[in-house]
Amino acid sequence: MELVYTLSGGAAYGYAHVGVLRYLEEWGLRPTAVVGTSMGAIVGGLYAYGYDSKQIQQVAEQVRSIEIVKLFFPSFPRGGIIDTDGIRDFFHGFIQDTLIEDLPIAYRSVAVDVNTGQQVIFDRGRLLDAMMASMSIPTVFKPYSFHGHQLIDGGVLNNLPWKVAEEFGRLHVVVDVAPKRREDTQRVLHASELIETAAEEKAKDEAKDEAKDEAKRQAAEKRRKEVSSQALSENQQSAFQKLEDRLTNGAFRIPLQKLVDTLQARETFAVKDLVNSFTRRPDHKAATLTLPEVITNVMAIINEQQTAEPEGGFLNTYAYIHPALEEYYLNDFNKSDEIIEQGYNEALTNPQFVQQVRKIAKKAGSR
Repeated sequence: MELVYTLSGGAAYGYAHVGVLRYLEEWGLRPTAVVGTSMGAIVGGLYAYGYDSKQIQQVAEQVRSIEIVKLFFPSFPRGGIIDTDGIRDFFHGFIQDTLIEDLPIAYRSVAVDVNTGQQVIFDRGRLLDAMMASMSIPTVFKPYSFHGHQLIDGGVLNNLPWKVAEEFGRLHVVVDVAPKRREDTQRVLHASELIETAAEEKAKDEAKDEAKDEAKRQAAEKRRKEVSSQALSENQQSAFQKLEDRLTNGAFRIPLQKLVDTLQARETFAVKDLVNSFTRRPDHKAATLTLPEVITNVMAIINEQQTAEPEGGFLNTYAYIHPALEEYYLNDFNKSDEIIEQGYNEALTNPQFVQQVRKIAKKAGSR
């Protein structure tokens, strides 16, 4: 029977697809079709071309290491922060100009026409175009030009295209890596609640800081006593006391703090900071998000509204999994190995998913 994989969008979370694919390979499963959106379109495109999970992980490692700055270097083209030329050239090295209709595994990806708001399903033409159009996050990447149409990330309208996949068969594996928000997202918040919550968080942070300071003070006192217990000469004792007095009085601390304050007050733009914001985990206490973080989070909110879990039914059999990836950030592209491993472990230990995969494997005749 025909087996179809559906892979959702989810920025760096999409690396988890690779781990799930590795688990499915261990079952001896091979799809007859792959359908994906955004990062799912990228991973799915490489898989449909013929790369296995191990090889796709090697591609991800290249993105993580030497290629990341080149791929995400801001060029400020019309319509976005980053031109997709570097990313397109990178993937061209792996799939060349292969046509969708010539792939060993059937493939579909989803994009959106930014001018008309219509969903665009790639069912023929260059695989490279299908992958690039589907991953073009609005404002981060300029819209992808395709035969006179300007296309953006398919997650805007259809982040988990399992309905598109139903044209290919009745056995389905659906991997959803889109971030899941709190269950009470529909509840309206009032400013008073935000103020109270912020005050509570501030009090907790202050208590933690005080505890850390006290621990440091006790450690310093312990070290001081240990030093004092040694047979120091009178001159050594005097020098030690003078140094301790200078530290206590802030002779060293105050100039250093002034330097830090001066640097933090500067509002000069650094391209390096923008590049790093795509790949580095921000400080959880940061008051503001970087531009790429804001855009990616907004896309995640939109994706959630456009992500419908498969309904199943009498004719179709679905194995659905949603890996828990909350400990990572959507822009953690430099943590591919960790996220891939998380996807694999989730597939391996999720009893409902394992049960459904076993059922699919039995029907597909692989085990």
